[in-house]
Amino acid sequence: MAALSDVWAASLPHRPYCTDDFSHGVRVRSLSDALLRRYIQPNGPSAATWLVFDVDRPGGAFAAQDAGLPDPTAVLITPHNRHAHVLYGLENRVCTTSAARQKPMRYLASIEAAYRDVLGADVGYSGLMTKNAVHPHWLRLYGDNVGPLYTLDMLAEAVDLSSVRPGRDASETAGFGRNCMLFERLRVWAYRAIRRHRGPGRPDAFVVWSAEVFAQAAAFNAEFPHPLTIGEVKAIAKSTAKFCWKHDPECQQAFLERQAFKGRMGGKVSGAVRRAAAADAVASARLMRASGCTVAAIAAELGVTERTVYLWCKSDTLK
Repeated sequence: MAALSDVWAASLPHRPYCTDDFSHGVRVRSLSDALLRRYIQPNGPSAATWLVFDVDRPGGAFAAQDAGLPDPTAVLITPHNRHAHVLYGLENRVCTTSAARQKPMRYLASIEAAYRDVLGADVGYSGLMTKNAVHPHWLRLYGDNVGPLYTLDMLAEAVDLSSVRPGRDASETAGFGRNCMLFERLRVWAYRAIRRHRGPGRPDAFVVWSAEVFAQAAAFNAEFPHPLTIGEVKAIAKSTAKFCWKHDPECQQAFLERQAFKGRMGGKVSGAVRRAAAADAVASARLMRASGCTVAAIAAELGVTERTVYLWCKSDTLK
């Protein structure tokens, strides 16, 4: 086995949150300083390297073995009550902020939810901070050694993901599921909201747009019982703002032409309104398809047939 200290230090954020006592709050420090603290941030704001589960019961160190799950990468035990943090390390980091690659994040969130359920881990645990694997205060199940690292597929083989159901609202969503829900709610809002920020004479349009996306993301995040960190929200908002700005199809010119046409029509606006609505639907369909949504999902969202979605998107590489 590899040395736990080497694997642990190499996987952590460069400037993680850390503390010795939560009653004194948490602070961002250099990695060398943070490694001297009892508690530390295992994952950065934009990528996941560790799945951490808080098993708040005596004997929690053996929860994975009792449940027939793969051997954890590390198990960190509280000396006085034998509660434990059960950690699974990932061979490859999973991006948790990319609007263009949501499928791996949803996969990660489903695996996390399934393991949390099988382990009987604390649903309210936010995952921001964990026991520091190299601090002498904690007992370690494997001593100075480290268990295996895993791919998502390897972890998924041990659980039934078909039984995992996403939370119906923010109050029922935990862990990396919060990232997924925040992305989903933010993108739906952004597809329509971005049109207000396109047009001539707005050199600061993207700056204004980015600020509005972050404000909306922060509002959605506040609905979670255990919100994401500001760093995570900023990263998600930044990715969403850039993605929508880049992929908004023909938005500026088409929008201006529609507005000019409606102005020229004067009172005869009904046809222009219908065409504008159709153009909005086409723009939404193409943007949703570019973000990875299926044709069936787009059709259901917009209330049209799948054939219509195909026709709308045929000029793009979306077949």
